[in-house]
Amino acid sequence: SDPVKSILNLVDSAGEANSDVELEIRASTTVLDHAALSLLGKSLGDRIEVNSSSELDYVIILISGISQLRLGALPALNENVDEELEQSQTVEQSADWQGKAIGSSFDLSNDEFVSPNTSIYNLPQPRSLDHNTSLEDSDDLVTVEGYHDGMMLGLQVEPVVHWIKKATFGGVVNPKIIPLLEKFCSLIEGVPIQDASDHGVGRLEFSVRGISGSRPVPGIVIPGAIDERLSIIQLLIRNTLTNYRQKVGYSQTENIFYPEPSENWLRLSQAEKKEKLLTVLRGELEKIHVLPTDIDVLEIEYNVRVLVRFCGYLAEPQTDKQPIVMQLERAITEQIDPRLELYLELVRDQSKLRRLTAEA
Repeated sequence: SDPVKSILNLVDSAGEANSDVELEIRASTTVLDHAALSLLGKSLGDRIEVNSSSELDYVIILISGISQLRLGALPALNENVDEELEQSQTVEQSADWQGKAIGSSFDLSNDEFVSPNTSIYNLPQPRSLDHNTSLEDSDDLVTVEGYHDGMMLGLQVEPVVHWIKKATFGGVVNPKIIPLLEKFCSLIEGVPIQDASDHGVGRLEFSVRGISGSRPVPGIVIPGAIDERLSIIQLLIRNTLTNYRQKVGYSQTENIFYPEPSENWLRLSQAEKKEKLLTVLRGELEKIHVLPTDIDVLEIEYNVRVLVRFCGYLAEPQTDKQPIVMQLERAITEQIDPRLELYLELVRDQSKLRRLTAEA
């Protein structure tokens, strides 16, 4: 996908929501190169500030004043973005936007390797390393390895269903990344290799942060953009998947794997599940000064789909229900189980006149 269009769509969505937040986006220079930054500068004008350095392999862009920004009023991007990217070799340092150099270089041995808001990923060294070992030969499994910057991720995969049976790591590994690699290997064992590549690092980040842990950045958490160690692990698993494809001729890219909820949640009875959900949901409503009795849990389908009914203030037509539903869903996924999904009961239009008009 085109990163420039993706960022502009994100800005446009924030603007449509009348959001007055600032967006801080960190991306690899291979994704946001000089040409892409130039296009962003032309489109966003003085709303964008770029921090970059020739010593770093990533850039950070800060976009502010979003509530006053309407992309529809700005000059449209060239429809052939790829052609313009090829033609633009350098970033134009115009008066519309500014690039500021970051004074420090990236170094795994440096304390600046982890920014203050990502210290939650500084895990203690494990007492034993179950996955820092070599893989034993197996006639029934395919052994494959992926490398990045001297580090190795090794997998043994069942070639019929393409599920990972065993994961290991090795090579020249910085101590700061060892606990994360150990945890990552545990998480991807027993899942399809495609899913491990798609979502493994995301699950690692969520697992480290914990169900009730605070987010390292506001809004959507993209693991590879908040901590370089997570980016490295992402590269390792993707390189390993690429090598596996070449080795066995695996070409499928569709991911239909859905992890089950936790055992702690599954072992609860329906009544216990409902009670636990209501405790979290009503507690969240109290935070926004809404009566906790204005919500009820009607049904829990497939152990993950939570159907709720609004009443009182929440059911009034003028109440904006979408952000409330999003906040409530975030609460139950963070405090109970990340697989839970919240659905609001469909309400039939009570106006007889409107129904008759529609039927006519």
